[in-house]
Amino acid sequence: MHGLDLPIPRETASRAGEKVTIGLRPEAWELVPDQTAQSVAIHVDLVEILGSESFVYGHPVAGDEKDRITVKLDERTKIALGDVVHARPEVERTHFFHAETGESLRA
Repeated sequence: MHGLDLPIPRETASRAGEKVTIGLRPEAWELVPDQTAQSVAIHVDLVEILGSESFVYGHPVAGDEKDRITVKLDERTKIALGDVVHARPEVERTHFFHAETGESLRA
């Protein structure tokens, strides 16, 4: 996924076939400093401020603008439209789906 090497549990890989679709909820991302290992650079397209939390909507800098990433942040994190931020997924919170059927591959 955009240069990230996400480990796939063995039991999941055996049921997945050649490709999987990866799902990450907004709260499964953490902002990290630039160039942190296993992070992706995200161009910020929209910031939705909802009181005690914000949602940042963007796309990978090194990818297709059709690929979307949403990151949930607390109200203290200041991000603006057009910024580039780096985020890393929490691997243990990654969801895997069969690429053709969409079926969850949860063990």
